[in-house]
Amino acid sequence: MIKNKKGAEHVDWAISIGIFLLFLLSILVYIKPVYKPTYEAETLGEMIKDSFLAENNATIYKLPLIVSGCTIKLCDYTQFQINNLKNNVLITSNEVIIYNYKRSGSSISFSTSNIIYWLYYSDDLIPNSDGTLNPTSNECTCSNKVGEVSEYIGLKSIISVAQFSPPIGFPDSKQFNVKIRNANSGKVEGYQGIDPPEDVSVYVYEFVYPLLTWENNQPKKTNYIVSIQIW
Repeated sequence: MIKNKKGAEHVDWAISIGIFLLFLLSILVYIKPVYKPTYEAETLGEMIKDSFLAENNATIYKLPLIVSGCTIKLCDYTQFQINNLKNNVLITSNEVIIYNYKRSGSSISFSTSNIIYWLYYSDDLIPNSDGTLNPTSNECTCSNKVGEVSEYIGLKSIISVAQFSPPIGFPDSKQFNVKIRNANSGKVEGYQGIDPPEDVSVYVYEFVYPLLTWENNQPKKTNYIVSIQIW
């Protein structure tokens, strides 16, 4: 009789555990927990910065082209092959725009009247100049040299900040604005978004970045402060 009583106790214990597990399972299945993800303000600032620069960045490339060692005097042009040549091309010599050239694909042909040329190329910003050179069959045999490329990286426009849209993944529960101030004068020259309400906590994320412009036939960089407010 005692053994049967102990066996019945084990059965009751197993049934109780089973009922308890079913109860927990029903809670997990039918009761969905309320979860709201938290966002670090600095992470959101970096997200906006990366998206903003991806939309507004520009690069101007500067490449020295040196005409040298020409062995034929009765010739009117020499040719350079340029890797990764962009849409817009402008050539200067002694800070004067040179129009006496011809572009064909990735090749640039020059008259040999000068020794050093500066080739600027970009998809943005620089004014594209169409060359006027009409090469004859007398190509010069020269030991041309292509120097080391320099890069000018910066914002292509301040006005474009007004069209900047929230980056992918930015939470709907958050808002932000972007202001661009001249680092020297402090004047706000570009703005997107609205001002935050007075009764909310505002996180400010700032970084210094240059604006690219084209002045006196060469690129110019002017520092600006990009200020992002998040609330």
